[in-house]
Amino acid sequence: NRLRLLSQFLEHLVNEGSQDVHVHNALGKIIIDSNNNPEHFLTTNPYYDSRVVGKYCEKRDPTLAVVAYRRGQCDDELINVTNKNSLFKLQARYVLAVWHH
Repeated sequence: NRLRLLSQFLEHLVNEGSQDVHVHNALGKIIIDSNNNPEHFLTTNPYYDSRVVGKYCEKRDPTLAVVAYRRGQCDDELINVTNKNSLFKLQARYVLAVWHH
């Protein structure tokens, strides 16, 4: 119940135009834990800290960590999480995309 209230409060702040990284990090963590379309948040929200939210995702869902790290161009973190979790296909896609740019 408290988490729902906090979520509503954070969403209100975002709707009011807040660009505070801490607000967006907290909202992202709630969205990830509630599995409320987390990939959409991770790919469309420009205000969260990719390293903070990516680290939070690593033990919950490493593929979401990859999404966060990719968005923030956190190369070392992305390579580490994909190696640790044998996500080599995602790693190869990222490396090829970086190499082609």
